[in-house]
Amino acid sequence: MNPLRRHAARLCLGLIALLYVAAAWALTYGARSIQGDNFSRIANAFYVLYSRDPHLAAVGFVWNPLPSLLDLPLLVVLRPFGLALLAGPLQSALWSVANVALMARILRQIGVAGWPRPALVAVYALNPFVALYAANGMTEAAFMTAIFLLTSALFSWHATESPGALLMAGLACALAMGIRYEVFALVLIGAMAIALIWWERHWGDWPRLEGQLLAFLAPFLYVLLVWGLANWMFMGSPTFFLDGPSSNAAQTEQFRHPGSELWPLYRHLGPAISFALARCLLFMPGLIPLLVLAAGTLALRRRPTAAVVLFAPAAVLLFHVYYLYAGQSFGWLRYYCYSVPLGLWAAALVVAHGPPPSGTRSRRRALAHRWITIPLVMATVALSVPTTLVGLVGPAWGRAEHGVLDDLVERATAAGAATRWSDEQAMAAYIDGLRLPRGSVALDTQDGFAIPMYSHAPAQFIVSSDHDYVGIVAALPLFHGYVLVPRSSLVVSPILSLYPGLRSNTARWARLQRRTGRWLLYRIAPSADG
Repeated sequence: MNPLRRHAARLCLGLIALLYVAAAWALTYGARSIQGDNFSRIANAFYVLYSRDPHLAAVGFVWNPLPSLLDLPLLVVLRPFGLALLAGPLQSALWSVANVALMARILRQIGVAGWPRPALVAVYALNPFVALYAANGMTEAAFMTAIFLLTSALFSWHATESPGALLMAGLACALAMGIRYEVFALVLIGAMAIALIWWERHWGDWPRLEGQLLAFLAPFLYVLLVWGLANWMFMGSPTFFLDGPSSNAAQTEQFRHPGSELWPLYRHLGPAISFALARCLLFMPGLIPLLVLAAGTLALRRRPTAAVVLFAPAAVLLFHVYYLYAGQSFGWLRYYCYSVPLGLWAAALVVAHGPPPSGTRSRRRALAHRWITIPLVMATVALSVPTTLVGLVGPAWGRAEHGVLDDLVERATAAGAATRWSDEQAMAAYIDGLRLPRGSVALDTQDGFAIPMYSHAPAQFIVSSDHDYVGIVAALPLFHGYVLVPRSSLVVSPILSLYPGLRSNTARWARLQRRTGRWLLYRIAPSADG
């Protein structure tokens, strides 16, 4: 790349970074739209630093810890300026900028040259889903970075079999292990890609395959071992993150019963595939013909192993099909966003390689490829931008995302419009007004994670990560202070499990002091039983 193009690329990347960061601030503090999972991860980091009982294990053992760990330095910098809630969105914006750069790199590795390369990068960078998830603090952007790093490394390994490429592939899986549990699909498909390349080039050299797989798997296995040991030490089970009371398996239990929204997909492979495919085609309408064209192109070029560039996103999509079938998926639209890079890379394979230059018709084929095939392929991938937008704003598709549009409309049309977290803000303000000492309010942060963050005195709360939380909750009727519970909950609350009367205001030892739309604050009066 000549210096002029290099400077132009850097300028475009800088502008995209400014766009993503500005969108993150506008979404968080302009529209006051904060996605719950993002908020919860920031709160986990917040408890490590600012809770009544600060310690590193407060980061939690349900979600993979890396996003919350990376929020720690951001909280230290942002909280003094009143911007603590920007920690997650700022992180996702930076991951997304890295993804744009990695997309350009992978397209260059594939061999895309000329105007199609910046056009494909632009289709990715300006995709409405990519832009939204660059701004909302969710982990899809970070996990996409791991996918892109693995894809780039596998393609380099396919081209050069460089030890550095193999090491980078292993580190990409280690990174993914810190972010999301779909990593198991990446590890499996990465090992399969390495074995496929070995089979093509070194069949029979078993020690070589053994060494390659060990080098690839070692970083991931190390991170998995550390995470499992941490779960064992603190939670009593090395698989607590997979099967604990707040795990994905526990939270999706509702979908494995008749009458639930996703019950028709449970143990029914056909409906599960149809459900996933419909959402994949929403992100990339031309996905199937693009994959067929890419497969035909590689077959004609006799380069079947170059398909490793498609393996990682395809594996994650298949993982989510399995999760639908197993009844362990919420079916969110975002689970199928990986069809965007899958479609773009399939298009890149078609654009970069074209028909083989053989025979007297090669010039005619080359012209047809340049003036017909490439424009058609580029138009096909460009369709992903409007169709993705349709999916995001439609409640039938973007069940989690269309609420963001509602927030934006409300903020634009009604000053001071209520937000999703208004009840939490109101309850935090009320409790602050009581001027309570440290450790006065028992709270289950599986539901109430936002309240201590909105409070000016977070140490007044006894939260789920405190060392003495279990003991205090077990003897709650004898506690001199307050207890805060939700009026309804989708997760198992330790407090409400032990004291269901708090939800209906029938516990004789607790007197209702404050009620908001979603929260009940009780003052505990041990003498009430007498």
